[in-house]
Amino acid sequence: MSQPIFLTGITGSVGSGIARQWLENGARVVALVRAESEAKALQRVTRVLTVVGADPWLDQVTVVCGDICQPGLGLRSDASLDVSSVIH
Repeated sequence: MSQPIFLTGITGSVGSGIARQWLENGARVVALVRAESEAKALQRVTRVLTVVGADPWLDQVTVVCGDICQPGLGLRSDASLDVSSVIH
């Protein structure tokens, strides 16, 4: 898969399981995470992917801070996402 998928909810039980399946199959994942900073978002994703056994594929994950309840997903105005699919 050339373009990554965009995934919301990766820090939850369902989202982390979905992420693991995609990552196991070689997909790259852009994960939208509600957090105060990119560092805290990455920390949350690392913790949950470790729990579900997906930590070997962390290098395939790009974490972006945002919020699905905000206009434009709460992303910075200069953020550009080149993804093949959105999973929410």
